[in-house]
Amino acid sequence: MSKTYNCVSCKAPLEENLVICRVCQALQPIYSEVSPFRYFGFDPQFDLDELKLEREYLDLQVVVHPDKQAKRSAEECEYAKSHAIKVTQAYETLKDPIKRAQALMHLKGIELNLETHIQDPELLQQTLERQESLSNLSSKAAIKAFIDESEVAEAIVMQELSQAFRESNFDAVPERVAALRYAQKLYRDARMKLMHLTS
Repeated sequence: MSKTYNCVSCKAPLEENLVICRVCQALQPIYSEVSPFRYFGFDPQFDLDELKLEREYLDLQVVVHPDKQAKRSAEECEYAKSHAIKVTQAYETLKDPIKRAQALMHLKGIELNLETHIQDPELLQQTLERQESLSNLSSKAAIKAFIDESEVAEAIVMQELSQAFRESNFDAVPERVAALRYAQKLYRDARMKLMHLTS
């Protein structure tokens, strides 16, 4: 069961984010031990509402902006400064599926090494073949098609990673994260190659 946090001012439960009390609007101190999920008010799971995350992030950026602190106490102004950094860090963790997976594994007491390479021989061979295929492409149409294929491949890996978390199959997570890293790299490389052709 997750820990309950209460507003330092009015003592109301902080049921949403841990930045501002929605009852009395008081800014809260930084709780260094909380996960980025709890910080933003999300359940600790791989699948999350990215639009909701974006809205909450933009809302909290406004809340902690220096121009909004004129009427607050010196203590709350210090809270705002700390939250200005924490909000961005937590958002970047939740927005990035690889960092999100790492944060979830940390909550399970498992430290995920993001430098882990693909161990499955078949998957590794497929990845190497796609890298070689990309290096041999020279037309814009072919590279655009490769990019489209890469987006589909990345989406499939994301689904597999999501399934691993839903089923608590944490042994499968490192391999799926490694596959996602490679898929993202291939996509970036293809985009870069297309950009060079069009420049």
